[in-house]
Amino acid sequence: MSSTGAHLHIDVLLVSGGHGGFENIVNQTSSYLVSHGFSVRYIQLVSSGIDWATDDAAYVCLDMDKEHFDFDEARKQYASLLSEDTQKPSLILATGWPYVIYVAKGAASDAGLPVPVCAWPHDDLDYYAEGGSGDISMFQFADMSLAINQKIAEDVFRAFPEKVVYRINNCFNPAMIRYSENRDTLKIACVGRLSEKKVIPIILYALEKTKLPWELILAGDGEDEEALRALTHELHLQKRVHFLGWQSDPWAAVTDCRAHVVSSIYEGAPLSLIEALAGGMQVISTPVGIAEEAIGDSGCGYLVPFGKPDALTAVLDRLSTERFTPEMARRCKEQAAPYHPEATLYDFLCKIEACAGLTLLPQHFLPGKTDLYVRRTP
Repeated sequence: MSSTGAHLHIDVLLVSGGHGGFENIVNQTSSYLVSHGFSVRYIQLVSSGIDWATDDAAYVCLDMDKEHFDFDEARKQYASLLSEDTQKPSLILATGWPYVIYVAKGAASDAGLPVPVCAWPHDDLDYYAEGGSGDISMFQFADMSLAINQKIAEDVFRAFPEKVVYRINNCFNPAMIRYSENRDTLKIACVGRLSEKKVIPIILYALEKTKLPWELILAGDGEDEEALRALTHELHLQKRVHFLGWQSDPWAAVTDCRAHVVSSIYEGAPLSLIEALAGGMQVISTPVGIAEEAIGDSGCGYLVPFGKPDALTAVLDRLSTERFTPEMARRCKEQAAPYHPEATLYDFLCKIEACAGLTLLPQHFLPGKTDLYVRRTP
């Protein structure tokens, strides 16, 4: 395998983009591929009005109607674009919604292109299905799939055992990390979008229940901000909950926080959890996505049940009795090592090359195995 990416042209097909972990991952991996000789083009189906895409990738927006979005029309428009291309893609990465896999495969077929389609979901498959974004049946249209956590790998493998599923790790961006060993405070952070999916009211209810003066720093914005502010006022927590809004450098605003809290019901691979660990911060998380495997038995974090503020309160009470030491910060940083770009991006490149050539690496997913990463030095 050449691992140079020469003459490989990748289309990354997605519904829309904005500011968040999903876009950070797509940009970081795309820039890495470009630096190794690939060409990458983003095909965005619906305009978000946000300039989010890396300059390393070409960018095309089909500007479809968000309010009356139709996947068959998306298939038709993408097929038209593929037919007009002078440089045909070597691989289509159908990322995000499972319905995008159908659009990619259908458009390639309509354009008469025998190009492989690789599925790259970034969230829990149940979340996509419940939101009407496509269910597990869409993976029948994928030639191969990239699974960012063990549950996704097992779900796809169980539904389509004849398909190849590569287990990968998303990586964090070291430039975003703000490492600190001075975190012995009664402050917790929640970095990310303020959306219904994050179930942030659970954190507020837990904060109200603890008898200790814990403070919560919310670094992010989103559609739930107004409701969260109202609940903060209702619970009389105005002096203990701080809304910072969207931050270009969010971890710089929480360098003295003791722990980062993930209260979501659904996540694929919560980037904020990994970034927190890399910065020397403990994490408290529901058992979503990679949370269990990322925390492990390291002592760097706590798992709490979904929707149980009392369990979160109990963890906060326990943390208040334990000193945070520089040794704990170093252990948290070490726990994030499997998600460092040096451990993930070359692995991603190898598997993209395998998908583009429809070849098989020995590290493809097998049930019950998690250590499936290519660890070669480029």
